[in-house]
Amino acid sequence: MFRFRFIFLFLILLSFSACSSESDQGKLNTVRSLYNAFPPATSPNAPTISNQNLVKLKKFFNNDLANLIAQDNECAKKESICKLEFDPIYNSQDDESAKVTINQIGSDIFADITYPEQKIMKIKFELLKENQVYKISNIYYPSKKNLVEILQK
Repeated sequence: MFRFRFIFLFLILLSFSACSSESDQGKLNTVRSLYNAFPPATSPNAPTISNQNLVKLKKFFNNDLANLIAQDNECAKKESICKLEFDPIYNSQDDESAKVTINQIGSDIFADITYPEQKIMKIKFELLKENQVYKISNIYYPSKKNLVEILQK
């Protein structure tokens, strides 16, 4: 009887471990896909978050954050700069020389952004599952501000 309980408990723990690693992999894939779609801008016409429509934004961001970014993008078309004065995935106005490394610490997903002659800047991504896919729901910056807070001002 003890042996059966041990095996049963082991299988339950193993299934939790597999579920956790699958969710972590889904989160990592979302953030990696984001940086693959929007590499550091090397020309004025390079794709950036600020020149994307709502449909494209919803591939990476949850509905709430995608709508906030799209609203700011529309505002910027009329007024040049609105609430976002920087590229939110690089935390910079000038990202052409940025080097990005995506990593995980515990269950948190980070992008380490390295610029020449600067320290590594760590950006934390909050992701939630939406329609069976992990989407970015917020981005936290070293300044202790976050993207949702900036866009809701």
